[in-house]
Amino acid sequence: MLGLSGDVFPLRGQILVTEKMPLISQLPTPQIRQTDNGSYLIGDTHEHAGLNRDATTSIMAKLAARGVRIYPHLKNAKIVRAWGALRVMTPDGFPLYESSKAYPGAYNINCHSGISLAAFHAEELAQALLHDRLSYEISEFSSARFSKIN
Repeated sequence: MLGLSGDVFPLRGQILVTEKMPLISQLPTPQIRQTDNGSYLIGDTHEHAGLNRDATTSIMAKLAARGVRIYPHLKNAKIVRAWGALRVMTPDGFPLYESSKAYPGAYNINCHSGISLAAFHAEELAQALLHDRLSYEISEFSSARFSKIN
C-alpha cells in the first residue's frame, strides 16, 4: 500500500534458560552461552511454523540434550524458563532497509539482528532516516536485491 515490499516472513525460535550457575570461562557457541548473571541460554532453532510462537516439548528436549552434549556440566542444571518467539526474517536472512518512493518518510525496516546491529541503528541508520538518505546510503539492503535471488 505504501510502495514497500513485504519480503519478510516469521521464523520461530525456541530458547531454554537455566538457573544461575557459577561463571565459567568458556567459549560461547551459536547454540549456547552463559550470561553475565550465570544462567545459560540454550537455543538455535529456525522453524517455519507460520505465526505459531509456542514452545514445544519435543524441541525443548532436543535443546536440553544438545546443551548437555556441548557443556556436560549442565546435566543437573534446572531449567527456569522456556519460550518460543517469532523472528522477522528476509529471504536471505539479512536486514531490509527501504524507503517508499511513493510516500516520502515511509520506511520498511526489518531485521532479526536488532541487538547485534544496535550501534548501526542508533547512528548510521538513524541519521539516514532523519535526513531521508536511506534509499541511496544503504541501498544494498533494499528489497531490490530479492529480484536477483534465484
